[in-house]
Amino acid sequence: MENMLSLLNIESDGRKIVGISGLGGIGKTTVAKALYDRIFLHFQGRSFIKNVRETAQRHNGLTSLQNQLCHDILKWKRQNNEEVDHQRLDGMKRLIQNSKVLIVLDDVDQNIQVDTLLGDRRWLGSGSRIIITTRDKAILITQEVDGIYEPKEMDSYQSLQLFSLHAFRKVQPPKEYLELSKAMVETAGGLPLALQVVGSSLFCLGKSIWEGTLEKLQDIPNKEVMQRLRISYDGLNREEGQIFLDTACFFIGMHKDVACHIWEGCKFYPKVGLEILVLRSLITISEDGFLNMHDQLRDLGREIVRQENFDEPWKRSRIWSQEEALDVLKTNVGKGKVEGLNIDFKDISRSRCLENEGFAEMNKLRLLRVDDAIFAKNFTHPFSQLKWLSWMGSPMQFTLRNFDPRKLVVLNLSYSKITEDWLGWKHIKVAENLKVLDLTSCEQLSRTPDLSENRLLEILILADCYGLIHIDESVSLLKKLRVLDTSGCVWIESSPMVYLSNLTNLEIFSFKTSGTLEEVSSFIEKFTKVRALKFCCHSFSDLPAAISVLTCVESLSLQCLELRCISILPSSLNSLRITKCHNLTEIPGVNELGSLKTLEVEQCCSLERLPYLSNCKKLKHLRVLGCESLIEIPRVDNLDSLEELIISECTWLGTLPDLSNLKKLKTLIAYCCFILSEIPGLNGLEESLEQLDISWCQSLVRLPDLSKFKKLKKLKAILDEEHNKILGIHGLKCLEEERHSAETLLKEALFFKTFRRRYKRILDLVESNREQRKEGWWRSLCRQFGESIK
Repeated sequence: MENMLSLLNIESDGRKIVGISGLGGIGKTTVAKALYDRIFLHFQGRSFIKNVRETAQRHNGLTSLQNQLCHDILKWKRQNNEEVDHQRLDGMKRLIQNSKVLIVLDDVDQNIQVDTLLGDRRWLGSGSRIIITTRDKAILITQEVDGIYEPKEMDSYQSLQLFSLHAFRKVQPPKEYLELSKAMVETAGGLPLALQVVGSSLFCLGKSIWEGTLEKLQDIPNKEVMQRLRISYDGLNREEGQIFLDTACFFIGMHKDVACHIWEGCKFYPKVGLEILVLRSLITISEDGFLNMHDQLRDLGREIVRQENFDEPWKRSRIWSQEEALDVLKTNVGKGKVEGLNIDFKDISRSRCLENEGFAEMNKLRLLRVDDAIFAKNFTHPFSQLKWLSWMGSPMQFTLRNFDPRKLVVLNLSYSKITEDWLGWKHIKVAENLKVLDLTSCEQLSRTPDLSENRLLEILILADCYGLIHIDESVSLLKKLRVLDTSGCVWIESSPMVYLSNLTNLEIFSFKTSGTLEEVSSFIEKFTKVRALKFCCHSFSDLPAAISVLTCVESLSLQCLELRCISILPSSLNSLRITKCHNLTEIPGVNELGSLKTLEVEQCCSLERLPYLSNCKKLKHLRVLGCESLIEIPRVDNLDSLEELIISECTWLGTLPDLSNLKKLKTLIAYCCFILSEIPGLNGLEESLEQLDISWCQSLVRLPDLSKFKKLKKLKAILDEEHNKILGIHGLKCLEEERHSAETLLKEALFFKTFRRRYKRILDLVESNREQRKEGWWRSLCRQFGESIK
């Protein structure tokens, strides 16, 4: 990092281009991203363009990259042009020729990519910086960069530690494996990815397999990183290998639950296979369950497929490249091996109409993505082997005459123009194995389709179907349904309890009702397996008592306009969100939640005090947003696990509790708390605080010397000139983001010069109304505040 900072020398004027070169898997992108995150706030415009090589290979890939650059720097709307729009790029260059910009081009493999995006560097403003990462050092030499940084391979000690962590799950190998481990490390080289993958592949295996793997590695030249990684793939069985290849070609970014349904339909046994791939570091799963893998491993998987037939892509099992997919559809013979095909017409201006001949002989096709496509009127291919169909943006007209999705497991029709009268619904009735139906943002859908024949459905997503009013009664037959998401369906009628009461296997459930308290209580107690519940009602002053018997629920979201008190809650909760409960005055039940990790209270305009959270020892995130009547937050000294405290737009909050004992607190935000006068115990957070935002807290009279906050990375303290001086800012060596005066905002053209004078009038209004606190007064203040920044 320090070497790169020295090469960039961001304090100097002039333009600089710096390259990062090295083998795949050595950490080029990691260095570039860490550097970007550290310095981007020093620039007026910035853009981090990742995966240049992969994106450029797609149809209109260079156009897409160009559009991203214009969008990132000038916030221009993205265009779907067929050709690279040099006039558009020239327009951007003229607009920012005097601006200081930061641009990162990650994973470049051809000079034309740099030339298309940057062209003549003279358009860059003084102080601009360009960072290019590539595996090919010759590109950097051709581009005449000002400096090249080559990440070093890890030394033998670091390499042994990393290898051991993955091979033995501890820092040092056991004595009996020490010499073998050293030999492995020496042979694998100091590449972090290779050490991680090879080490993980040997976890819990005997010495004979270790010795065999070592022999294979020793036969591979040092520079052949892909072949080293291939050894781990070769150790997989057939099903595990298929899961790896499907992910590399199609499923990066897909939720693991959805992917597992597809693989179960293909008899790949993902419950075992996916776990093995994760243990071997060939696939990663994010905290929220989405699949990912290192780009070097992605390239390995795609290269394995490419080797099935280098010259004739229609004889490969998977076709992920849009250019190749379009070419294959023009070929009328020899496509019997194709199992997966990917085309997204969203960014393609050519004809979106798919002809029957293009899919001739594709009798093994099990994975198909044809987003925004239109099928010809005479289309007769049955797609009878499909397990996954993604047809996002499908039209109202349905022209697949012989569509036979009897083996279909996952169907994604999100963002489509379909209605309840769409002709495709009658064909989908034969999909007896359908497990996932995604109708997200199908805005013309006013009623859910008849799903009486899809009895195995487990996931039904109706999120943001703004026109949805009715849920069809056939939903009551879906006894295996685990997820029913109607969030964002603002016009949906109250959930039909008669229909839904049979769905006792629901685990994730959005529920809106106008029923009586007794009816809802009797209804709720049936859902004993629910883990995440969103509950919306308009008539209850208290929650149904039965909600406390939901012992499996971990996440609860409440939006109840008339709710006055929350006294009983499930003890299993680890996340509670209370929003727009305008009459809520007390929430004593929260203090009994010993497992609670996240508490968010938003727009509860009658709430004056939070409860004392003495028993919430595991609470990590406390957020109080837009609670305009809040005047007190009680003691928090016992919240040993608290990492984030956000208090925003709490107009009448005069002080925070003593924070000095919150030794794990990383984020403290007190935003638009106009009369907040002090933050007791702030100086006790010197060892932990990483982010501090006290913007528009104009009444703050005392802050500690911030130079002692050694971990503080982000500081926002937008104040007027009277409060402009904050001690110790220049002593913060870790600071990445600093905004500590209204002048900063003025330079960014967010506020006009009259802002401080008008804002002062608003503060005077706060003071004059301090004793009144009339209902709705906050909205009046907001209107005046809005007018002041127009």
